[in-house]
Amino acid sequence: MAFVPDVIRFFLAYGTNDCAGGGTIDPGTFQSGLLAFRDQVHAQHAAFGTYFIGGNADHIWLMSDDQYSTTVGGVSLKSWLADLLAGQIADVGP
Repeated sequence: MAFVPDVIRFFLAYGTNDCAGGGTIDPGTFQSGLLAFRDQVHAQHAAFGTYFIGGNADHIWLMSDDQYSTTVGGVSLKSWLADLLAGQIADVGP
């Protein structure tokens, strides 16, 4: 996935070390957690999809102009959202 959303990793770090926090969650642990979360939700719900954007530390995409130009694996964020709303649910990214 190779992305480092610093704000989210910092926020989630407060739950580490018996909620003592301190620092950020390392990128590998964060990525593993996201993929495990996706697998857990898929096991319980068929109507769930993810769009993981790598190589950028941003964590908000739908409220910026980047939503129009962002592409992962040849799938634009805009088209993935349109498909999602039309009931065509898929995972994009790793």
